[in-house]
Amino acid sequence: MTKRSFAVFGSGEFLPWAIEVDRYALGLATSGDGSVVVIPTASAMEGNDVFADWARKGTTHYDSMGVDSRVSALRTRADAFSDDHLSQLEGASMFYFSGGNPAYLADTLRGSPFWATVVEAVDNGAVIAGCSAGACFLGEVAPDPSSDTLNPERWSAEGLRLIPQTVFGPHWDMLETWIPGVQDFMGNGGGSPRRHEDRALPSRGHCRVLALWRRPRCNLLAHG
Repeated sequence: MTKRSFAVFGSGEFLPWAIEVDRYALGLATSGDGSVVVIPTASAMEGNDVFADWARKGTTHYDSMGVDSRVSALRTRADAFSDDHLSQLEGASMFYFSGGNPAYLADTLRGSPFWATVVEAVDNGAVIAGCSAGACFLGEVAPDPSSDTLNPERWSAEGLRLIPQTVFGPHWDMLETWIPGVQDFMGNGGGSPRRHEDRALPSRGHCRVLALWRRPRCNLLAHG
């Protein structure tokens, strides 16, 4: 297994400022044919038009870079077990999960052949990238933005823990305007390790909270 490579964004996927970051991320890939699979699954709950819009934005963005791309049409958990959707992953150098609902994305992919195929490809040199929900679900916690409460039993699902002991806070600079108290709820400090036994985080020792800002920049690109 090679070192895993990740690119995570707080917001702004497929905008012109992200071109440099995407090129760098693709340069980390040591397998595949240089192509990108755009995966808008996290937006599926918002309807076909929104899903199609993210798909279009992704392919248009990579076309502008001269990079081959294709869209995974995976919308449901049943799709994640379909050979047709698995075949879309073959040969890709990067998998890009765009924004939407992190809890839906995690629950749709959890334990599925689709997710297993992505992880195997990443372990063999492909890159996994994600923005907003597509970043969140990679850590310990996948929040559900449709929830109107910070009740631990309703606020989030377990993340898929490809990046363990980490909680991603996308839109960090805006979270308090949407859900007052959520920054403290997620860890109070945006990067300092602390225990979370009484919060909506798994009781697995120390977690780090990584704040991802909405300003147009890449906030974290990790290789390792």
